[in-house]
Amino acid sequence: MEQPLFLPNFTFTSVVFPFLALVLLFRFYSFQGHDPKEPPLYGKGEPDLKAALQKGYDQDIVFRIRQPHDEYVVIPHKFVDSLKNLPPEQLSLTDNVRDRLFDQGTKAMVPAHTVVAALKRDFPRQMDCMLPVMLEETKSAVDSTLGPCQEWTAHPALATVTQITLLARSRLFAGLKDNNQHKEFATLMNEYATDMMKGVETLWACPKVFRPFFGHIIPSLRALKHSEKRLISLIEPVWSEHLNSMSDTAPGLLAKDAVQWHLDRSDDREKRDLEFQVLCQILLTSAGTDALSITTYHTLCELAARPEYLAPLREEAENFFARVGHDGSPTTKSMTLLPKLDSFFKETLRHNPLEMTVMNRTVMTQRTLPDGTILKPGTNTCIAVYPASMDPNLFPSPTTFDGWRFVNLRSNQSDLTEGGNSRQWDAISPQLHSLQFGYGNRSCPGRFFAINLIKMIIAFIIVDFDIRNQGGEGVAGRPKNTLQDVRIQPDAKARFEFKKRER
Repeated sequence: MEQPLFLPNFTFTSVVFPFLALVLLFRFYSFQGHDPKEPPLYGKGEPDLKAALQKGYDQDIVFRIRQPHDEYVVIPHKFVDSLKNLPPEQLSLTDNVRDRLFDQGTKAMVPAHTVVAALKRDFPRQMDCMLPVMLEETKSAVDSTLGPCQEWTAHPALATVTQITLLARSRLFAGLKDNNQHKEFATLMNEYATDMMKGVETLWACPKVFRPFFGHIIPSLRALKHSEKRLISLIEPVWSEHLNSMSDTAPGLLAKDAVQWHLDRSDDREKRDLEFQVLCQILLTSAGTDALSITTYHTLCELAARPEYLAPLREEAENFFARVGHDGSPTTKSMTLLPKLDSFFKETLRHNPLEMTVMNRTVMTQRTLPDGTILKPGTNTCIAVYPASMDPNLFPSPTTFDGWRFVNLRSNQSDLTEGGNSRQWDAISPQLHSLQFGYGNRSCPGRFFAINLIKMIIAFIIVDFDIRNQGGEGVAGRPKNTLQDVRIQPDAKARFEFKKRER
């Protein structure tokens, strides 16, 4: 007689607890000591790494820090030039992000080659074509999100600017024209980005060897598939229209939106793979959501806390809009007519970078730094940007917020130190003293789009609305940031108050 097959009654707890025990053992043994030839480890066990980064920066040495997901070697500024132009085959951003975002669980970097190609080749040359649409969509996004605001009206600060930045991009990125589709796209992308980071941060607590297992059972990561299906149904008509109308014209020449750019940069199989094309949209949009939203949030926080800057910035913005109206549409040249806003934005970014480290990369082929430090394949590297931003040798009175700091440096030729190039002080120009957007040939290709969009959002808001921080007047009322490892987190509970200006 055939014996019955015994099937154990597995539960979530019976599976997870043994794995958690292995995790603790793995972490205990893996953290015991280190090779004495390795750079020193600073900040071990500290909730934030500000002091550790400052210590290593002051010593001007190569050192290590432990970020939540992995260990990093921090490269001093004096060695940046030896790394800045290395190709991705030697020093890779893509592999670093893939590891950081657990690509097996989120599929975040599957279409990276296509999206990066579009960012590098299509975004810069299409900028003059994008700016008129960006202007129109930004105005619509600001008005629909803030509403009439006839009296002082409170809005959740970070959620509000996130909604504006997503709405302003939905037509240019996903080719969507209907307002309801814009809102649905913004909602889905916000949900996707939130679920992804929630799941990824959960995975960071696990050693890498166990992440593939946990990545498939964490609820927030499993929810990504649902959001992806909804995005597929939303974008499919646009993708189908573009695919059917493609001709033999040069890639990107007649592109209307990023859906077309991604098709132009895809091979034949990828062109007809709808899921792949939607993943392109997800990567393109989610990659910039935090940067755009948080930086816009900080700029508005500083403006609300320093009302003395509002009048001159409003006058500049009004002159800009008048010039745009006279010329018919904005151009990359006309966007330079906002030097004070550019300076205020860059000073905001100096005080409030997204993270205290930048230029996160993974070493692909062994390299030796000028001091003899060997970077083996698989090593993560970064640069400490926050200590440099507060260096009195680079910025006089560094802890003082001076909104006109960079516009004054531009106009004072005697203060220029890099061959008399006044454009080095523009927010869009990556320089050794300002690495928020990278440096060298590997600088962020999306910075042109991002900075122009942020300027438009701020310009529309300050021309049409008064703004204040709900927490109180002046600098004391500015919402406080929270330091978490290398991240500078905004206050999620902060609220802005807006009131329509009478003109």
